[in-house]
Amino acid sequence: MTLIKIENGEANSTLSVMWKIANGLNIPISAILSIQSNVSIARKKDGLKLSSSNNTLIVEPLFYSHGLLEFYRGYLQPKGEYLPETHPQGVVEFVTVMSGQLTMNINSDTYQLDEYDSIRFKGDDSHKYINPSSSLTILHFAISYNNL
Repeated sequence: MTLIKIENGEANSTLSVMWKIANGLNIPISAILSIQSNVSIARKKDGLKLSSSNNTLIVEPLFYSHGLLEFYRGYLQPKGEYLPETHPQGVVEFVTVMSGQLTMNINSDTYQLDEYDSIRFKGDDSHKYINPSSSLTILHFAISYNNL
């Protein structure tokens, strides 16, 4: 898939491709998506959806704050695993489990999270999202670029 096809609306990009483009440009992914307004409402059924190549993780960009912060809602499929590319150094991720369960592998450590548990970690560390259950896991992400 080429950038020109994405730009011309001839192809849909995967979450992985969008992260690669944003990381290559050293900008937040939401800067590419031009999500800006004085007042914004993020409705589940109306938003843009980005998915991993195998649809294990689907994320909806919610809000963008001047290149400093991004907010996403995510849906991790039952028994699904998602291993993203690491972010640039200085990026911090905050993840809250809104429904279901989440196992996070960060570097060589494993963390178990249940509904309403939250975790914060350096986005440039190797990390993997795992849904150990047979139910959908719903997540809220905040990604901070304050330390870039």
